Amino acid sequence: MDEIVFNKIIKAFENVGLSVECEDINCLIENDINLQDYISDSLTFISVIISLEEEFEIEFPDGISYYEYMNSLKSLIKLIKEIISDSNQD
Repeated sequence: MDEIVFNKIIKAFENVGLSVECEDINCLIENDINLQDYISDSLTFISVIISLEEEFEIEFPDGISYYEYMNSLKSLIKLIKEIISDSNQD
């Protein structure tokens, strides 16, 4: 599932014109990717959030600390997996 989530995250970033320097999930084995390096302003940030919601057909919960999860690709993968898991339990 991690690889599917990874690929959709990369696609969501590409949908807003951002190219993340990580070709496949194997790049995360030794290093993590700081996503804040790719998000230059609040407009880009909101665009990425919307693109992720559309790509995964999810809605991020209100009040979530986005910056906590958007600082690394690994933490974003974890957050999205939790949201998907929670939505499947409802």
